[in-house]
Amino acid sequence: MSRVTHTTISLPPSRASQLRSIAHAHDCSITDAIELLIRREIKAGRLNDELPGFAAHTGHGNVCLEIGRIGLPPLSPANARVVADFFEATADTDAGEPWRKKVELNSGDMHTLSLTRRGAGIAGRVFCDEMEIEQKFSMTRGMARDFARLIRRAANAA
Repeated sequence: MSRVTHTTISLPPSRASQLRSIAHAHDCSITDAIELLIRREIKAGRLNDELPGFAAHTGHGNVCLEIGRIGLPPLSPANARVVADFFEATADTDAGEPWRKKVELNSGDMHTLSLTRRGAGIAGRVFCDEMEIEQKFSMTRGMARDFARLIRRAANAA
């Protein structure tokens, strides 16, 4: 079993104040403001359009997903789109709404993905009891939308 870790960023008080001002100007949280800046850099081509720790790529007409240290079984493009919709639906659920869902990744496959809204974020778990593997992860709503976009891009390319 793996443990979810988070990173703390230390800023001088004046920079933290500026970051709060950016968030206030966009009527969002500081985390959302940072994600806004990241999305702008990706759109401008100064940052690769990828999500560290979450990968979606094609292979032999299928879509292969990696979450943390686990490479999931290949998905058909149609199944990959279902997984993308799952991430996006979780991101679009209001923080106060109870949301805990899971999806079997391929029929007959024992890998399961579960997503739960936790506060402003999302807690996830990929597991296969048969193979005794588990990967827990956390992500922001913006990260879930980004991963959904990357999954769809791979599904369209497969």
